[in-house]
Amino acid sequence: MKGALEFVTSVNIGHRHIIDLFEGLSKNPQTASYLIPKDAYLSNKSKTDLYQESTLLLIGFHSTTDNFNALISTHLVNTPQQRRELYLILAYIRNNTQNKTKKLIEETITFIKNKQNLHTKHILALCYGIRNIYAHNGVAAALGSENYRFKQIFYLILYDSLVLYALSLGNHYCIKYLESMTLPPLVSPDF
Repeated sequence: MKGALEFVTSVNIGHRHIIDLFEGLSKNPQTASYLIPKDAYLSNKSKTDLYQESTLLLIGFHSTTDNFNALISTHLVNTPQQRRELYLILAYIRNNTQNKTKKLIEETITFIKNKQNLHTKHILALCYGIRNIYAHNGVAAALGSENYRFKQIFYLILYDSLVLYALSLGNHYCIKYLESMTLPPLVSPDF
């Protein structure tokens, strides 16, 4: 039986998987907006800063973010070589993005260097940066690193986190939808 890390790296998760899932996830807040309104201070066009912290907590994103940080800490920043590989990928993403996404990637690099946990918006910015690099340049964002196994682990952690974010948002949407339905009161038959 393969260990978890061998199994993880044998799965071929690439940038296209992340891009496709991110595209779907980024449309969900708009679809769910009548039940889970975006916070007033946030731009409706933001792809990375979907909700304020209290709403993220309510939706259940924090456990996924915590899991992402634990996986990054366990599998991608243990040794100087791993940190170098991660910084190469992050620098490539930063150098090929712009505006708010670029600033969030810069924050991501700083947080990782300072051994701080990332926030949901940083993780979504990484995914959005990968999406933009492929959409605008036609290349995979992991070109910053030559270590295929490392890239696969990085992509898989991002992909799994996106899946969990999408499931959390979908679950919360379903709960809110069910709560919004009004059922007729039970009427007792006249005897």
